[in-house]
Amino acid sequence: MYEDITDIYDKTQPFLPNAPRPIWIPGPRDANGEGKDLQNKDIQYYIHTQVDTFRKRLILTGGGVYQKRVRENVNYTRNSHSYDSRSKVIPSAAILFRVMSNASVYVAYSQDANAASYYPGGGLPNEDVWQEGEQGEVGIKMDFFNRRLSISVSYFDIEQNNQPVTDPRDIEARRGGTDRIYPQLLNEMTNEGFEFDISGQITPNLSVLGSATKQKKRNQVGFREANTPDTMYNGFIRYGFSSGALDGLSVNLGFNHAGKAAGNNPNVNPTVLGVPHQYMHFLPARTIFNAGASYKWGDVSFQLNIDNLLDEDKPMNSQGRHDMALVPPRNIRLTTTYRF
Repeated sequence: MYEDITDIYDKTQPFLPNAPRPIWIPGPRDANGEGKDLQNKDIQYYIHTQVDTFRKRLILTGGGVYQKRVRENVNYTRNSHSYDSRSKVIPSAAILFRVMSNASVYVAYSQDANAASYYPGGGLPNEDVWQEGEQGEVGIKMDFFNRRLSISVSYFDIEQNNQPVTDPRDIEARRGGTDRIYPQLLNEMTNEGFEFDISGQITPNLSVLGSATKQKKRNQVGFREANTPDTMYNGFIRYGFSSGALDGLSVNLGFNHAGKAAGNNPNVNPTVLGVPHQYMHFLPARTIFNAGASYKWGDVSFQLNIDNLLDEDKPMNSQGRHDMALVPPRNIRLTTTYRF
């Protein structure tokens, strides 16, 4: 017979009370033990409006975001004080015109800004910098099968600046355990291309999702960005049975394809002889399939998911020749849910 000891101890006191600390051992320090006071604030305000005119055939949208970043550092021990406040207004606008009942064209423009930091070199602390971007897009959207299926085609043009990238010389120098030597490079990136999307139901039982992207993302000297392919394809198809012995069963199959991609970001500065740096290596194209099924039987439902169906063993991303990650191996998950 087991002994019940749940009521032996006084529940108003800690089960393991703190032992008295010897006077020669200092107590633990708190966050402000060094006489510092750090305050970080990120403030954002949003505004958005939409106007429908010409019997909702013309739709105008616009808005903006106000961002403010405040960083304050007070060191009472050294009697020093640093304060940095910066703000940014980010606008956006779009126009959509319904050409026919099932076809519309649109034009959109937006900006983006993120507060970041980069290493300026020389053992100095990181400096704040705004990463700013602009995007323009034009496209057409069409609906079919009584708006059950939607197809869109668009062209986009994106520009981004102040993207911190570690100087490859610093990577090699630090392999011996040294501190950072060279400052980070602030790259400018551009990306333009076409995108095709399809989503919806072809029949009441058959659903599809798909996208295709052809892009050209380059920095200011024309180099590709590491791990960013020029072509990407994604597809997903699902069929659900709604009658007969298989009523409640649905099966699905999907894939994602990534084209060849650069394995590193070459130094944008040429060598001492004026020769442009080259890529260390390229990641090969890969296609990964995923599958699944679900079945509902009364209050019980079953969900089966299989990632990397064919168990492909290929590189997925790389940070250089010494750091490469592979696609995760096949993963099978079965989930059972009971609702009551």
